[in-house]
Amino acid sequence: MRKQWALIGVVMLAPAGAFAEEPKPSSDLFQVSAYLEPTVHFWEQIFTEYTSTQLVIHDLYRPGIIWNVVDLKTAYEEIPRREVQEITRFAMLDIQTRLRRLHEHPVATDALDDHLLAITASLDDHGIDEPWTRLRIQRGISDEFQVSLARSKRWIPDVRRVLAQERVPVQLAALPFIESMYNNKAYSSVGAAGVWQLMPNTARQFGLKVSRKRDDRYEITHATKAAARLLQSNLKRLGSWPLAITAYNHGAGGVSRGIKQVGSREIEHLISNYQRGSWGFASKNFYAEFLAALGIAEEHITIIHPSTAPTPAQKLAKKIAKKHTKIPARKIAKRHTY
Repeated sequence: MRKQWALIGVVMLAPAGAFAEEPKPSSDLFQVSAYLEPTVHFWEQIFTEYTSTQLVIHDLYRPGIIWNVVDLKTAYEEIPRREVQEITRFAMLDIQTRLRRLHEHPVATDALDDHLLAITASLDDHGIDEPWTRLRIQRGISDEFQVSLARSKRWIPDVRRVLAQERVPVQLAALPFIESMYNNKAYSSVGAAGVWQLMPNTARQFGLKVSRKRDDRYEITHATKAAARLLQSNLKRLGSWPLAITAYNHGAGGVSRGIKQVGSREIEHLISNYQRGSWGFASKNFYAEFLAALGIAEEHITIIHPSTAPTPAQKLAKKIAKKHTKIPARKIAKRHTY
């Protein structure tokens, strides 16, 4: 008897077409190109619609093509790793088997088959002959992203202020949503830390102290200044913000190699044509994820337009200044940033 996994069932998607509705440009500076529209919308769905109890089965190279969504009984983190692997394998195998069968005999046996046939019918113009060979699963994070939006309100004013001082777009304040969900205590398995997930050597390169006694990557204004200067360095080397932001994930050297191989500085050309082992799904999707996070953040919190509300550092400075009237509040703010 087959083991009963923690599956409730599937979420059927409207079979009207393979691609979701087009998202609106998030700002004049960071436009969403026609090529990136389906991918940006895919990440908007991951960030706002699908929760951590849902697994989204999609196309590896065109994430906007969603084949199915599997519901779990419990949160992803609460399921043992081995069982998660079994659930993932079973879900992928089911769609692979169905797509192969429908390719040979396009006759639906249930509603999910109808949905898959509707999608495959729209793929002829995209040159996808064997879709079962390019499947991937992405876990939803809408519940986690909602928490990060609330958490970010504490940091956004100071982050925006530092970005403006460093003369980079304040929209870059959306980048920590992708890097750390605005969790200032975040620490990755490879050693990246803070909301900007700076690596130790990179942090030191841009003036931060990183040691056992002191780690400036957890100090929001210092870390933001370093991240801004890294991004500015990427821009100077690569020539555009899409490439500079992508290099934040993939490295400026790696993006430069891609430009040389492809012969183009257009992010769309790199995504579709650059071939290298390290140039994987995460790097290809990083800029689209940023655009999706920026669009969502602009709807929920103030990123572009300055706010008249005092920042956390300014509030603390005024509180301390009441006890130490001889010390200007602006100087205290510099000492007590978050």
